[in-house]
Amino acid sequence: MANTFNISVAPEIAALEAKINIVDTVVDLIRGTDVVNLSSAIANNSTAIGLIRTEDVVALDSKLTIIDTVADNIRNIDVPNIQANIDSNETKIDTLDTVADAIKLKTDLIPQNVRGEFIHRIHGHSSTDYTDSINITGHGKLLYISIHSINTVDMDLLITIDGTAFNVLSAVGDDSYHPVILDQSLAGLNLQYITAADARNTLLNIEFDTTLLIQTKRTGDAGTVTVQIIYQLDDF
Repeated sequence: MANTFNISVAPEIAALEAKINIVDTVVDLIRGTDVVNLSSAIANNSTAIGLIRTEDVVALDSKLTIIDTVADNIRNIDVPNIQANIDSNETKIDTLDTVADAIKLKTDLIPQNVRGEFIHRIHGHSSTDYTDSINITGHGKLLYISIHSINTVDMDLLITIDGTAFNVLSAVGDDSYHPVILDQSLAGLNLQYITAADARNTLLNIEFDTTLLIQTKRTGDAGTVTVQIIYQLDDF
């Protein structure tokens, strides 16, 4: 029996033919429009591209050559000169540092002190026991002492500086003020009193580092003994 089965592909062929026609139209447009426009754009920009190649690139290359020359000068001349200056100044700085250290070593041994204000104190009493006229802690200078007794009372004066006592000064009262000075004729920490009319220097100028203690007591008849003191207590 003869085979009468038949499959028709006509619709698919028609659809494919339609798509081919669309592609052909697009290709025609690319060929007829886009390629023409692209060619025109290339032609229009060829002059600018030529100028870039013949002028701008040449100018850029020239500038790069100049920059390269400057960079070479910096690397070969300036940098070595700068390094030489640094090396030279480093030696000078080291020398200055050594000198500064030496100066500091010396100045560290010098007290950086500013003297405090003058302090004037007058103290009187009638006790037969040692009585503190001043008892201070700090650093300063004892500058002046004078003693005075009323009713011709005898008295003792004792000065202790930084824990070290002077020899006791015993004075005979005569109702007058008497400056106290260091006795240069005796060894040790000896004091003597003189009359107000005595021409000798009454400035003691005795420095104390930690403490200053001045005490007096009455040793004779009833009456008042007085001590007048001028000193500086430093503030540092």
